[in-house]
Amino acid sequence: AATYHWCGAQGIDWTVPGNWLPDRTDPAPDDLLVFDIGGTWTITGVPVQTIGQLQVLSLTGITLQGPGALALAGDTGPDLLVEAGCHLNASGSGAVSVSLAAGTTAAIGGSVTFAGGAHRLMAASPSAITFGLGSVFKASTGFTGNPFGTTSLGSVVFEAGSTYVSMSGGNPFGATAPASVVVFQPGSLFRIDAYVVPSFGGRTYGDFEMNYPGSITATGSSAVSVGNFIATKGTFYFNVTGTPGHLIRGNISVASVATLIFSPSSAGTVTFGGTSPQAISGFGSLMAGANSSLAITNTQGVVLNMDASVNHLRIAAGGKFTIAQGRKLTVNGDLINEGAATGMVIGSDASLLHDTPGVAAVAERLIPAAGWADGSDGWHLVSAPLEGQAIDSASGFVTSGPGNDYDLYAWSEAGHAWVNHKNTTDPPLFADLNGGNQFVPGRGYLC
Repeated sequence: AATYHWCGAQGIDWTVPGNWLPDRTDPAPDDLLVFDIGGTWTITGVPVQTIGQLQVLSLTGITLQGPGALALAGDTGPDLLVEAGCHLNASGSGAVSVSLAAGTTAAIGGSVTFAGGAHRLMAASPSAITFGLGSVFKASTGFTGNPFGTTSLGSVVFEAGSTYVSMSGGNPFGATAPASVVVFQPGSLFRIDAYVVPSFGGRTYGDFEMNYPGSITATGSSAVSVGNFIATKGTFYFNVTGTPGHLIRGNISVASVATLIFSPSSAGTVTFGGTSPQAISGFGSLMAGANSSLAITNTQGVVLNMDASVNHLRIAAGGKFTIAQGRKLTVNGDLINEGAATGMVIGSDASLLHDTPGVAAVAERLIPAAGWADGSDGWHLVSAPLEGQAIDSASGFVTSGPGNDYDLYAWSEAGHAWVNHKNTTDPPLFADLNGGNQFVPGRGYLC
């Protein structure tokens, strides 16, 4: 195979022999074409042609303009190679396609951008095109259609650390769900930078980012699975219906200028079912409509670290949900805890507003040891907001031993005295005051 390097000595037309070094006067189907001159080049006259391999190296950026179609027949190593820091783009209304024959591969470490037309990057074999760590594909302004075609299932893989930027055109999945031309591995990112409605029903994403300042509504009834959900700008309506296993596997982050709303047109459930701890955080708005249900199944725990208003909320047996210290949650519909009280934790100074009776939960209250200006221990007046709070070391309310001693008093109206919890003999009034070794809701205590 002959190797030709782009030199641009006689302009920017692909078909001019003198633009290659050596002169490419006799194109052959096994030629290796290398763009390693550096800088950025717009190359016109892309032909319909079979070549062996194409490489973009050494911080070079090329933009191809057609119409034209390059078919890569293959050779040793990656047959389409775009190094980190390099760019392979296609622009203009004349469609440019790059297709890889069966058994050939592409390794994308830099970026690929399609703009202005129905350009395509396609492969015939599964996992043939790989977007690696730090790589970016951008469906830019004016792009139309599905960038990777519609037929070769699983032929394109976005690995962890790669990004798909959606600004125009059809969805990258191509085929009818659940079939897909693209595989988004965990840790990859799908980002919306313009008004494009994403395909949700039956799709699996790595991480998903809403980065468009307007409003976008995603619908569907087949199961959708998302890793981390990031709302950076705008309003995103997560409106999937049904309960087929809609899943958020990672964290939710809502920036101050963003809103995330779960508002399906009919009943729809989204489950937080990650296998590691999940967090819901940010300074934006998290809301839900009347048909929305959120389910917590993650046994490692989901922590709400922002103020939020939801509709139905269910904590499955074995799941754990925590409202972080100082945060506020309003549940407008049903609140269900199917497990033990420890499955729902209300952090110190947190707020939970709901109207479902009999919900088991743990309410935390952090009490500083220091009570005086010099930092020494001091007295605090406390009361219990919930029934069933035991006064023992197993509950975590009191501890004993060096540096952990305590005194806890209840007021006896009859005896006109504070009675120490430790005093069980003279007189044994404390148990009489609380009916056992538990706090009485609404009664004040001195600790």
